[in-house]
Amino acid sequence: MNDFDIREILCEILGGLLLILIVVSVLHVFGVVDLKALLGGVASKLDAGTITSILFVSYVIGLLVDSIGLAVGEIWFDDKLLSPVDIPIPDTKKFWTTAPEHVVTYRDHQWMYYSAYRNVLILLVPGSLLFSIVIYQFLGPRWALGVFVAIAGLMWTLWRSAKCLLGIYRKIPSHFANG
Repeated sequence: MNDFDIREILCEILGGLLLILIVVSVLHVFGVVDLKALLGGVASKLDAGTITSILFVSYVIGLLVDSIGLAVGEIWFDDKLLSPVDIPIPDTKKFWTTAPEHVVTYRDHQWMYYSAYRNVLILLVPGSLLFSIVIYQFLGPRWALGVFVAIAGLMWTLWRSAKCLLGIYRKIPSHFANG
């Protein structure tokens, strides 16, 4: 069980919880679900089993989010939106076949964080609007605007962080091959 990493699991759970919140928000906005009743029902039955179930379902949904995030990221997000770093592919392939284990581990950690940030950022694009609408319905326009601005700020920091992490990830072969 040497490959077990709690950070990876938490990243999957985060993506899954965010998607669940977005789906529940959509259902609430369209009148399918009463959010107050749903949250009240979950809170009244909150015990270790419920929490475990929520975390497990979030993890499974997070795996789906990660696979969709990878597909969207590879096709659209990584290169088109985060300004690509050109690395010669043959040198990169050769480097990774001979890279020391600690460098591969470092690369895996950079990719895990980048992937989590990217997935949360992609989900927050529709989520910022949906969460603001839900907050508007419950607390009014000032709170909705505050939530929207806060999420926009979070999205900006995630954007900057994801861009930085992708740059680090892509520069690993040239950094460690020379150093």
